[in-house]
Amino acid sequence: MKMKKAIFKGSAQEARSTNLSIKPLVVAVALTLTFSPSIWAQQSNSKTDAASELLSGDTTKIGGYVRAMGSWNLENAGSGNVGNNLLTNDKMPSTGQDETGAMSMARGTVFLDFEAKRNQTTIKASVRSDQEVETSYLKRLNQKRAGNSVLGLNALPTGKSTSSDLMDQYNDTQIRDLYVDFPISENVQARIGKQQVVWGESDFFRAMDIVNGFDYRWRSFLEVENEELRKTNWMANFRINFPEQNGSLQAIIKPGLDRGEDIGNSYDITGGRWANNPYRGVDFYNVNNANSFTADPSTKAYLGTNYRHHLGDKKDTTGGLRWTGLEGNLNYSLAVLNGFGNPVVVPAGNSIIGSTGSTAEATSGSLGDVVFPKITAYGFTLNGYSPTFDAVFSTEQVLTTGVAYNFGSMKNGSQNPVFNIPGLDGYMKKNTVTSMFRMDKSVDLTKVIGTSRPSFGSVQVFNTHILNYNKSDDLVGLIGFTGALKQNTTWVTGILGMNYSNDRINPALAVGGDMTNGGGFIIPSVEFVLGDFWRLKAEADIFFSSKSRPQAFDNQGGNVADPGAPLMGYFHGNDQFVLRLTRNF
Repeated sequence: MKMKKAIFKGSAQEARSTNLSIKPLVVAVALTLTFSPSIWAQQSNSKTDAASELLSGDTTKIGGYVRAMGSWNLENAGSGNVGNNLLTNDKMPSTGQDETGAMSMARGTVFLDFEAKRNQTTIKASVRSDQEVETSYLKRLNQKRAGNSVLGLNALPTGKSTSSDLMDQYNDTQIRDLYVDFPISENVQARIGKQQVVWGESDFFRAMDIVNGFDYRWRSFLEVENEELRKTNWMANFRINFPEQNGSLQAIIKPGLDRGEDIGNSYDITGGRWANNPYRGVDFYNVNNANSFTADPSTKAYLGTNYRHHLGDKKDTTGGLRWTGLEGNLNYSLAVLNGFGNPVVVPAGNSIIGSTGSTAEATSGSLGDVVFPKITAYGFTLNGYSPTFDAVFSTEQVLTTGVAYNFGSMKNGSQNPVFNIPGLDGYMKKNTVTSMFRMDKSVDLTKVIGTSRPSFGSVQVFNTHILNYNKSDDLVGLIGFTGALKQNTTWVTGILGMNYSNDRINPALAVGGDMTNGGGFIIPSVEFVLGDFWRLKAEADIFFSSKSRPQAFDNQGGNVADPGAPLMGYFHGNDQFVLRLTRNF
């Protein structure tokens, strides 16, 4: 159940930035308009054949959308001290100029979906192509990724990062679905191929929705349709129905055919628009060619990526089982899943750079390697309607084993040699319990604010509890930040979806607050339904941080006592205004 897709339609907030540049967005809009005439013709032809297909029991559907998206900075995402020696700066630099009003994204997307049904067998294939114009802001970030890279030890005279171009993580053409769905017997259905599978009940923060990883590099966690962010994987997916028990058993086998980039969750660590503050414009994959401390400074990057690590190998077979059933008016599920978790950095085994601890090892990066450890999750979900409260209540409880965390916050005397990079002392595994409680309720605001019909409201409480937690473990929330991880982290989120003009104008408001560390977000938006095929959406993404100065590393030790940046601190200075135009077909 993913209700965000249906109700995350919101009220527009006027952009408070100035000098908004729209030229790059014109290209994306032109892409949308260019594809439309052929799509309309295709629709007419498909309607002609619809009657004969239905009579034969077979259907062929071709659909999809073309989309143009643009976003603008609502505050100075380029703030920070400018310079190459980052060790003594309170903030790391990004572009060195005021970026308020700068266009951060000009993106065009074409999604094509094909489905053919013959008797009880269905073939599904979909392709998505995303192409962006390099805005002036992104161009400045791209240029700064060389001189501003980690520790300021590699200011390249070419002004170009030695890793891949920043735009490579935004431009992509990929097969999203490619599978065949067929019955094995009366009660057994199989789906074989590339696909995505959604488990769990949570919105915003995910506990059991980890069958597939997510790509947060181009839009972070903000995209409404989470299937746009979710990666797709090759797997065999079987469903066995048990009618007499009012339930079904789902078995998933992932044989390790996916590319390394398709496992786990991907985050921006190359200095792009969604890199955690204050690391925008800082490329962790750059080569430290001016670093005399490394054995091979001409070819060794600060961080490498190892998809074949003993903690998690992309070739490993993973999978899970899930039982879903109905007991009275209660829907429930029990699941176990073995898969890949969030990435962690394995520090380099070097007495000068990195760690000398037991988790240090030979790595391709001079500071360490990014790896994707395997985890096992045991989950339980329950939801049902309460006539007393006229609401649907849901819960999700998940025990996850083998969750890896980096440690060494530069507090409690734990400091790695020379550079004092938080989290580079090593990593350790913990077990966690995540709990979610949610209430979904219809709220009648027709007489209060004049909506066309009752509105949808949802409140969710999400908590992560670390078992066997010891403060002396000195876990960090994220490597590169001094913020020590607490045993419990609690979030409260809420959504209100409204409808006007017979569902042609649909505003919404999403809010969230970090009850443990402070900070939160507010996302007002509005979607306009323009006829049968066109949709226009305006949105503002506003973040509130309890730490106005997110603390990264500081070799001088002057800010070691700073509690660092929790989750909302990572988004500090990144308020955005977004426009999205979609033509469905």
